[in-house]
Amino acid sequence: MRRPSPIERTARLLDTTAAMYLKIRQREADPVYAGVEWLSAGLMYIQRGEKVLRQGDEPVHVRAGEFVWISPGTRLEVRNVPDEGGEYQAEGMLIAPELLLQADPKATPGSARVQRLRADELPRLVDAHHRCIEALTEKFPEGVVRARVLELIAWLRDLHIDVSASSSARLGMKRLVSRDPSRAWTLTEVARKLAMSEDTLHRRLTGEATTFSKLLTEVRMDHAVSLLWTTDLPVGHVAIEAGYTSASRFATRFHERFGVLPSKLRAKRPPER
Repeated sequence: MRRPSPIERTARLLDTTAAMYLKIRQREADPVYAGVEWLSAGLMYIQRGEKVLRQGDEPVHVRAGEFVWISPGTRLEVRNVPDEGGEYQAEGMLIAPELLLQADPKATPGSARVQRLRADELPRLVDAHHRCIEALTEKFPEGVVRARVLELIAWLRDLHIDVSASSSARLGMKRLVSRDPSRAWTLTEVARKLAMSEDTLHRRLTGEATTFSKLLTEVRMDHAVSLLWTTDLPVGHVAIEAGYTSASRFATRFHERFGVLPSKLRAKRPPER
């Protein structure tokens, strides 16, 4: 097994079936990632710098000392910007869709899909968040993790935050494929794993104005940009991890998606610590 580099340790991911813990540290601003779709609900606390999110015309600036909640299925432009000391740092989690369904399957009427929350005004939310982070980082039993995440969701719901899950076929497929982006996925296999027929999956994706091949490319490109930004894998290996045997085809698809070549993005990676 490849040992994590110092770069990888700046982007820690600890996964359970209930939630995935995220901790991000950067010393250089991200390029703008257009059209990033959040497959799971996310709650992030900004410790240093700011996260700039854009959905439509007006950007949302989430600064140090603030939380941001992002509902599943939300598509955004995302940029992480370091502070005057040259560092961006954030900590939070992605929440499993089944926990949202268990907590409250219905959307909150009129609620925004991106919510900025001031930590100093919400001590109970801060405490619930800390308890979740503790359970995830200390690798508490899964039942304890689930209970603490459900408590956090309850506090968010009390603030009239939209904590509803999504029954979208698009998100279901992307969550499935993102578990193994390099796999040679087929429509038949995906439909079977989602417990529906090929015709039903095709019809539902068409109704959501997308296709199997388009979603597969989106997942693979999002996985590739994450690897380029947080690991020391050579670009050729990143292409393979993203399901591409042709480096040139991978570079073309990547440029179409992000407007920059993989090698150029790799050059912007934060310095090793």
